[in-house]
Amino acid sequence: MTILLMEHLTSVPGAECPAGLIGEGRAMRDALLADLLALRGVRIVLLRRREHAVPAHPRLRQVDPGGRRAARLRALAREVDAVLLIAPEGGGLLARLCRVVERAGPLLLGPSSSAVRLAADKWRLDRILRAAGIPTPRTVLLRRTGAAAALRRRERPFVLKPRDGFGSLGVTIIGRGDPIGPALESVRSATGRSDLLAQDFIEGDAASVSVLAGEGLDGTSAGIVPLGLNRQRIAGGRRPVYLGGESGWRHPMEEAAEGIARDAVRALVRAAPGCRGYLGVDLILGPAGPVVLEINPRITTSYLGLRRVLRPNLAGLLRAAVLGESLPRMLRIDGRCRYDTAGRTIRMRTARWRGGLPRADGIRACRNTSAGTSAASI
Repeated sequence: MTILLMEHLTSVPGAECPAGLIGEGRAMRDALLADLLALRGVRIVLLRRREHAVPAHPRLRQVDPGGRRAARLRALAREVDAVLLIAPEGGGLLARLCRVVERAGPLLLGPSSSAVRLAADKWRLDRILRAAGIPTPRTVLLRRTGAAAALRRRERPFVLKPRDGFGSLGVTIIGRGDPIGPALESVRSATGRSDLLAQDFIEGDAASVSVLAGEGLDGTSAGIVPLGLNRQRIAGGRRPVYLGGESGWRHPMEEAAEGIARDAVRALVRAAPGCRGYLGVDLILGPAGPVVLEINPRITTSYLGLRRVLRPNLAGLLRAAVLGESLPRMLRIDGRCRYDTAGRTIRMRTARWRGGLPRADGIRACRNTSAGTSAASI
């Protein structure tokens, strides 16, 4: 199988963004590349700018996009069997890239453009999760015009965020005495939309559950498999900043968090055709139990930690899930791994086996105080 791999920030010409985001994207790309090349019979075409080249490999072809990335992506997609994209969903970016691939025809190793578009719309996703009985923060949709007056009447603390944001861009916690104006300006700078979301602030531990959503060869759902609970490290303050996390993390709510994450992804699968591959479910583990903040329809930074503690090859599991192939009955969690947004990882050993998913799911799951800010990884 020949797979085209493209990470947004290391492939777009003249990218202007914080160096930290480029480093985070490159770290995810390099981790996926190493895991894919470790698979027998896999060849990789890597679309990247010249300054983000990687060492040569006999099964790796590197292509510079020049000044016309979309055209180069479209042309290369017609030459390969499958495409794996790493990109933020904010502003519709990932959905547009997925649509380019879908029109070219190869297998997309991730959610479809329609699934990405739905998950990226945090208001529509909230409605879907609530209808499915998934616990989420109380959320309201506001137009920017008139939002200040409405927010002054809202009980504090609460969280302001873009409807289509990613990472922690534009997210602000409004506490007692905090001004509304600067928070609205922060949201405005992070999105092109004229609306925004206000959510209840929830005390608790910031976490995520990485999930594989499989799809059978006939297009039906072939299982929703939690890969494990990840801790999220988020700097405090009114404007949270994601710093990295820890995979293989133990928490008293681990089992409940994985169950709710599976249910949340199942609700998205029912609502959006082609919802498959790797997804990240962000949660707060609060006093009343796990609360789902959002679903990231893409590879997240937690991949850096999970690939170090899970057996077998995580990229191989991802490919198998999308192809509708059988998955291992059990996964080995080999200790814990802390990681940061620069791609640095620290292993702490202690192996364990986790199981217990119903047979229909095809695989047995593995098994800081923050707030409901949805400050997820890119």
